[in-house]
Amino acid sequence: MAQYDEIVAKVISLPVHATKYLSPKIQNELIELLAKTVTFSLVHKINASPFCALILDSTRDITRIDQLSVIIRRVQIDGDKCSIEENFLGFVKLDDAMANGIVSTTKAFLQSLGINFSKIHGQGYDGASVMSGIHAGMQVLTRLSLTSTNIAKREDAKQLKNKIDKLEFVIFIVMWESFANDQQRFKRVAVVKD
Repeated sequence: MAQYDEIVAKVISLPVHATKYLSPKIQNELIELLAKTVTFSLVHKINASPFCALILDSTRDITRIDQLSVIIRRVQIDGDKCSIEENFLGFVKLDDAMANGIVSTTKAFLQSLGINFSKIHGQGYDGASVMSGIHAGMQVLTRLSLTSTNIAKREDAKQLKNKIDKLEFVIFIVMWESFANDQQRFKRVAVVKD
């Protein structure tokens, strides 16, 4: 191999006790560190985007293990430029290929990465009924699961809206009463002038 790559030739020609980083363990550690760095960067970009969509697909690998591929499609805004980017976050082993199992696996994976669920406004799946079923499919369960993290905020918003509606009603009644009083005053003034 050294005859085809001069960097490999230099590493191999180093003295016997020199650090060469050629063992599989060291190489795997370097790959893992690089993967974590790239993933951290992607998660930062995903959480910085105004909204994104979750795209999932499951398949069996050659060892017959179900794997879920997790992709986030996000909006990237740079000044006045806007673009759509897709980021592959990884494969996740599926122990339960039913809708509830996929939802819990996906949610745990996204939480482990630190992805902000409130940014996820869209979902994409293949046509399998376990994924896109309208009553108990992955799409419905994910929507319920991911939005349940914001239930408290939504309840606060509903309460605030109700208070604003009541305040608007009170303001309307006060204004109507003022208008009605003005109308009666105008009638009295007209009667006095006649």
